[in-house]
Amino acid sequence: SFNEIYILDLHGSSLKKEKCPDGSKDENVFDIQQGVAIALFIKKQDEKKECKIYRSDIWGLRKKKNDWLLKNDIKTTNWQKLSPKSEFYLFIPRDEKLLERYEKHPKVADIFPLNGVGMTTARDSFVIDRDKNTLLNRIRLFKNSKYSDDDLHAFFQINRKKGWSIRKAWNMLQSISDSDLNKSVLPVLYRPFDVQWIFYHDSVVWRTVKRVMRHMMEENLGLITNRQVNGEFRHILCSSITINDCTVSSETR
Repeated sequence: SFNEIYILDLHGSSLKKEKCPDGSKDENVFDIQQGVAIALFIKKQDEKKECKIYRSDIWGLRKKKNDWLLKNDIKTTNWQKLSPKSEFYLFIPRDEKLLERYEKHPKVADIFPLNGVGMTTARDSFVIDRDKNTLLNRIRLFKNSKYSDDDLHAFFQINRKKGWSIRKAWNMLQSISDSDLNKSVLPVLYRPFDVQWIFYHDSVVWRTVKRVMRHMMEENLGLITNRQVNGEFRHILCSSITINDCTVSSETR
């Protein structure tokens, strides 16, 4: 274990769409999408004291960050001491005034022991449609097509995805009669209050999450929320039908 840890967060993540605390632009110090941090892990010989953890944040444009880095070192940095606690041991500061009260409430995952993410199709435009008949006709046309793999991708505008074979999908559908295709067409809550239709079948849906979704095919009610929050918490909804992984937000995680 270490005696001291110093984390200098330079932020700049375009993946997280980071902005400065005042809302102004925040840039990366490198030409990459992932945010950047500098971490110092200090181990002192024969010293077994509790590890002390410090962090500091540098926001703003690239030039400002580079200028700051050239002029400062560990001694001139304004460090904030952290006290990470179970269960997450967060290396970020947080207001804990209401933490004890908050933690007295049951966790959503404990209230709903059967839980999981929504289904992921990886090809929404092919397997989801507002019109049930249009969707059925598209799947039927795909099933009965004699095209090559390349032509299938092109004609149905299906992107290639590692781990998924369009020929394998085509083969799986051959065991289903045209008249039975409609048995796999289900309503799906695609976005808040936006009910569409999905061809719910392992052949074309990347991740069906049947362990959870099979219960949404019966007369049940599900709670939809996200476990990671970017900004203010606001994503929560109920559904009585199947959902996908972006039902409450395209930023859902």
